Amino acid sequence: MIKQNMKHLNRIFVVIDAILVAVALFVAWFIRIESGWMEVAPNTLSFEAYMRPLIFLIPAYLLSYNVFNLYRPHRTKSIYDELFNVLKANTVGILVFLGYLYIFREVDYSRKVLVLFYMISVALDVFERVTIRYILRRLRKQSRNLKHVVLVGFSDLAVEYSRRIQTNRHWGFHINGLFDNELKREYVGLYKQSVKVLGKLNDLGSYIADNDLDEVIITLPLDKYSQLEKIVDTCEKQGVFTRIIPDYYKVIPASPYIEDIDGLPMISIRKVPLNDLVKRTTKRSVDLLVSLAGLIILSPMFLAVAALIRMDSKGPLSIVKSG
Repeated sequence: MIKQNMKHLNRIFVVIDAILVAVALFVAWFIRIESGWMEVAPNTLSFEAYMRPLIFLIPAYLLSYNVFNLYRPHRTKSIYDELFNVLKANTVGILVFLGYLYIFREVDYSRKVLVLFYMISVALDVFERVTIRYILRRLRKQSRNLKHVVLVGFSDLAVEYSRRIQTNRHWGFHINGLFDNELKREYVGLYKQSVKVLGKLNDLGSYIADNDLDEVIITLPLDKYSQLEKIVDTCEKQGVFTRIIPDYYKVIPASPYIEDIDGLPMISIRKVPLNDLVKRTTKRSVDLLVSLAGLIILSPMFLAVAALIRMDSKGPLSIVKSG
């Protein structure tokens, strides 16, 4: 289902991105050289010379888009995160373009063409991704292009996950049902929806084998984590994508980070921002700028206070010793 659709969608993305890179360079060349809106030097490069870098540029841009995760699913991601990645990918792309021109000594290549190309390529990429995101979200709200998942473990996590799925229908998730060893009912209520109990945990493997499933979401309560290894092993054998919502998620900040301790993953749940050199330098720079601005703004008051003191108290400062 979604796996095949995603492959086709990514191929379409790649083709569109390649075309847009070529279109952006052509439009930049046309505006600068051919339109007559700007003065053109008599010894300007030919059209072929301006378009020649595309042979190298298109693969470089596509690689940059892939590095910045622009071909990964963005169902639950903010549009601003995706657009920020677009900006970063295009910035890396234009730097690669400059490197190409330097290596091949293309000194006569117009700087204005480069600036226009960067601006147009960013604008086209933003328009492309906003448009496709809008179309996909409209389809998902109409119960099309859905990602089918099952939950493993009935808990507050399952209820909270279901609430968020129902609240954000544009994500396009459908809960097929739930597996749990202790439930005796045929259906269970998960935030305004009735979800079918598909069986016990031992039935998970056979269900995955018989159904075209996109994801397994593990929502076990903390006291049932002894069953986690078996569940993960079952999912890996069946080759289905698996996610775990930890029962201690409420005490973890929005952006925890994982460190590798000689192959042992360790979750840091309290990130100290000033441990980062860039953030520490930024904070120090802001402190200095704010302090300088405060001194400039308050300097008239300081001078007025100094003048009043001088008028009221003649002579130099003296220290009076007691005793």
